Amino acid sequence: MAARVFAFNMTDEARPAVRAQCVRKGVGYVEVPQADFGLTIQEIMNGRHGVQTEVPFSESFLLLSNLSQDQFNDVLDGMRGVYTGLKAIVTPTNRRWTPEKLLREIQAEHAAMREAAQKGE
Repeated sequence: MAARVFAFNMTDEARPAVRAQCVRKGVGYVEVPQADFGLTIQEIMNGRHGVQTEVPFSESFLLLSNLSQDQFNDVLDGMRGVYTGLKAIVTPTNRRWTPEKLLREIQAEHAAMREAAQKGE
């Protein structure tokens, strides 16, 4: 499987920076159209296209798939200073989820980490 970064709701500022960093590191860049947001991650990865008419979320996020450790580090390092939203890695579990479910899970994890940090855990 090829290394790819799937971009959801990228801003006009972030889009060229993310795409350029992926190209520099030999990673495919896939801008996921909002019509595909009702599909599962696996369906999106397989190139299936949806017909979603309502957009369930407006937040930006990146989903990284099959990157080597070096690619992962280099791609993220190259995006410093550009807001790309939250980031996740494709897993056997989350590939069955919709992008919205994945985003909500990531948001919940970040909230839990922030709360734990504030409590000094």
